[in-house]
Amino acid sequence: MVSENRDLVHKIGVTTLGVEKRIAGAHLQPTFLMAPVEVVATYELYNINQTRLENLIHRFSGLHSSTSKFRIGSAVQ
Repeated sequence: MVSENRDLVHKIGVTTLGVEKRIAGAHLQPTFLMAPVEVVATYELYNINQTRLENLIHRFSGLHSSTSKFRIGSAVQ
């Protein structure tokens, strides 16, 4: 599903880790829809609340949370 819709599926988030560390093992993590990740852009933030910015970006872009059931059998939001 993800590979067929890769132009439509984007993950926006912030991390205090480096990006490479955060996406390591993405294909095993429900957060990344159990799929490989391609980094499109990265930005360094200064003097800003990262969580508030992430929430604002999600609201502005109209992205919504979704719940999916993965092979591990538990619902993931």
